[in-house]
Amino acid sequence: MVNRRYYSTRTGKNSDAVRFDLPMLCRLFRDIYLEFKSNDCFQEAFGYECVDEGGVAGKLGGDIEAQMFRTLRKPNLWQIQDKCVNYSEDDFFDAIELLHDWISKPIDGFHHTYANCGWHYHTFDNKGGQKKFRDKINDIICDYKDGYELSENGEILELSE
Repeated sequence: MVNRRYYSTRTGKNSDAVRFDLPMLCRLFRDIYLEFKSNDCFQEAFGYECVDEGGVAGKLGGDIEAQMFRTLRKPNLWQIQDKCVNYSEDDFFDAIELLHDWISKPIDGFHHTYANCGWHYHTFDNKGGQKKFRDKINDIICDYKDGYELSENGEILELSE
C-alpha cells in the first residue's frame, strides 16, 4: 500500500483531511487490529483455537479480558474489535500501549491442515511485531489532534511542533 498524501490533502484543499476525530481514529485502529490479529500477531499472547485441541491458551492464559482489566484497571474494553469503536481517548491510547506490549510477529510453526485449522506458531519475534505495529499506528495517530506517536518503548507521546 502506498503511504502518501494525495492532491487535495497535499494542497490543503480538502478541509476534511486535516485531522481525524476520535470516532474515525477508532475505526481505523479497528482495521489495523484486525489485520494483525488475522496475521496471527497476537497468537503468542492470546493463544488460538484448534479443531483437535480446542482453545489453546497463550502467554496471557485463558481469560484475556481479565488480563486486560488486571493491567489497565478498566472494565469493558474486551473484545477489542467490538468495543474499540466506543473507546474514550484514554481507553484508545491505553489499548494501543497494551497491544504494543502483547504483539509478536509469528516466525516458525506448523500448518494444521485438518479441517483447515490454520497455523500454530511456537516461535515469535516480539521486537519485529512491535515495529510493524508502531509503523501502522503512527500512520494514523500523527493526524489526531496535534499529533501523537507510539514510541519505540511503547508509550504514546505528543508530537512536538
